[in-house]
Amino acid sequence: MIQGEDFWNLIEHKLLERKMSFGELSIKILKNGNDGQIYDKRAKNLYPSIKTLKRLSFLFTDDELYLICRGNEKSGYDNYALTLHPSKELIQKQRLRRKLQRAISFL
Repeated sequence: MIQGEDFWNLIEHKLLERKMSFGELSIKILKNGNDGQIYDKRAKNLYPSIKTLKRLSFLFTDDELYLICRGNEKSGYDNYALTLHPSKELIQKQRLRRKLQRAISFL
């Protein structure tokens, strides 16, 4: 699961890979309307809204978006995670993790 602070570090890493600045990203998001107060959320290490996360989807794979959504407790993120198509490897990894948690709690 990806937490708030890790989310912003991941975005900065993805922007470096694409040789973009955070300002260019904000401008790209603003082309579609509201930026979702992305600077305030970044300063407070909070997740962006689902609407903004959908606009940021060009930076991430479905697996990464799935982990981001699972890291947030808000119900809207769960609904968005259901629309994604994570890889079979990620699904198997999640199942194994849950099996291990059940086995540990059983002891």
